[in-house]
Amino acid sequence: MTVGRCAEKAALQAGIRETAAMNLPLVGRALSLTVYRRDEDGRRVRELHMPLGPAS
Repeated sequence: MTVGRCAEKAALQAGIRETAAMNLPLVGRALSLTVYRRDEDGRRVRELHMPLGPAS
């Protein structure tokens, strides 16, 4: 899963509508969390990688 941001509100709303229209199931399990940032050249730089504990 990728979580990002969209500078234009209209584009974000259009994306949400299009995704909802696909009517896809959302199932899965997260085993870790990795946080990246973009540097001045647009490259990804990993800031954090954190394994998640087992589901109880």
